[in-house]
Amino acid sequence: FCAKLDLEKIGFGMKALIGLKLEKFFFGERCEKMHKQLESMEEVREVHHVAGDFDCILKVYAKDTGHLRELIFDKILK
Repeated sequence: FCAKLDLEKIGFGMKALIGLKLEKFFFGERCEKMHKQLESMEEVREVHHVAGDFDCILKVYAKDTGHLRELIFDKILK
């Protein structure tokens, strides 16, 4: 069974994709720690490792542009 939430109805009306570039030697325990931290954030819905200009793409939901800015600078970049 699967529950699908209408995120707009619970206040998360903005969806964004965020590209991350990781440090050159970002493997093993450091990568696992990053995944656990991202998983703990309610706004982060998906994490995809990709080829190209970015190493990861995050699919996130935010309440508004201020919340998105706070998510990026106060949570993800830390």
